[in-house]
Amino acid sequence: MFVDLFQGHGLTEVQPWVISGDFNEKPHDGVLGKLFEAYAGHYVGVGNPTRWDGNSEVDWFSTNRLQRVLQVDSCDLHFSDHIPLRLKLQLQFEETLQGTLQKFVDYSIPVDLSHNHWQVILENAWASVNSVRNLFDLLQNENIDVQKDWDEFQTCLNDVFRNAFEQVLNVNFPITSKKDVLKRTKKGLPKGDIASHKWVPWNRKRGYLDTGSIKLKQLRNRLARLCVLRRSVRENAGHETRLRSTLKKKLGLAHCDMLSLCQEISSVQTEINGIVEHERRDKLRHWKFRMKTDPKGIGNWLKTKHNPSTFHFKNDNGDVSDTLASGAQMVYEFWNQFWTHQKQISPSDDQISDLICQGLPSGPNFTQHPPKDVEIWYKMTQSRGSHGCDGWKGNELIETCLLVLHKPFMPLLRDG
Repeated sequence: MFVDLFQGHGLTEVQPWVISGDFNEKPHDGVLGKLFEAYAGHYVGVGNPTRWDGNSEVDWFSTNRLQRVLQVDSCDLHFSDHIPLRLKLQLQFEETLQGTLQKFVDYSIPVDLSHNHWQVILENAWASVNSVRNLFDLLQNENIDVQKDWDEFQTCLNDVFRNAFEQVLNVNFPITSKKDVLKRTKKGLPKGDIASHKWVPWNRKRGYLDTGSIKLKQLRNRLARLCVLRRSVRENAGHETRLRSTLKKKLGLAHCDMLSLCQEISSVQTEINGIVEHERRDKLRHWKFRMKTDPKGIGNWLKTKHNPSTFHFKNDNGDVSDTLASGAQMVYEFWNQFWTHQKQISPSDDQISDLICQGLPSGPNFTQHPPKDVEIWYKMTQSRGSHGCDGWKGNELIETCLLVLHKPFMPLLRDG
């Protein structure tokens, strides 16, 4: 059985393994001991007879990871004629990685820009970009390609907002609005594209959840708002902007002259530096204490300095991937075959509906009418919250001219 397991699954001697049992033969004088040695196995046992009334060691372990063995001993439990044995191993785990989505460009209304101006800018952009006309031409086709239409729609929205941002930069608008636009366009991915991700170790998410860290976050947020308010006061002296009013309300400031703002910024920065230094010393003291009290602490710390991050997949044929690309191809082929098979054996939608509706009372017939323009507009104005995988948020699409797409998109809404 041991040989069949290795040969049947295409395993080699580097595969970690451990085997134990009542072999009815001594570890160094029998056939099984020599067989295990051929697969890089090492004897692990107590070195004493393993029957209560016997004089031979016929119960023992063998493994090709002798360096992982921490302890082997016997138990004083009488439930058979054999003495129970215990083996303690030190297991090694690879670093678990997590994926985090990258940030998208924020296309919401720029700061210090009124909603009326922003609507006019978006209308001009909607009327000037070529991708809008391309989208309308594509939607006129009788043959509907949902993915192609959706991709063109995403391209259209990105072009409209990029054109709107360019108008803000080139026209005489507040300097704060232009800086806000420049800051947003420097980072973030285009919306509607396939979401990319980056690998981040789980231990980077760990930390000390204490009141000091929470207070530090609050102070840093306050410092950032104070700096933005000071810049707004410097650039728009004598003019009360919407941004300045909002920041004053959040900071709880009645007056915001340059002298008081600089003093407040200096005070907050000093408090932040004190908390950071205190947390740094506290973490260092905690780390030193753990190194002294935990014998395995220094070993675990050294292990974090080396992370091979190996990946492998194995398909039904026994093929093992050696790279991430081949592993991804195996995953794709597996799910493609799985869902193809499920589609072949699954009942039709009508059969599923008939089965679900069996025994249910029949309700009155009704006709579902397409939503009206006013209903769509109201729904858009009430949309809030975090964006989805495509990156679009409700507060970005409120001011757009998406109502003109109501009729062209109705075939997609009607046909699924």
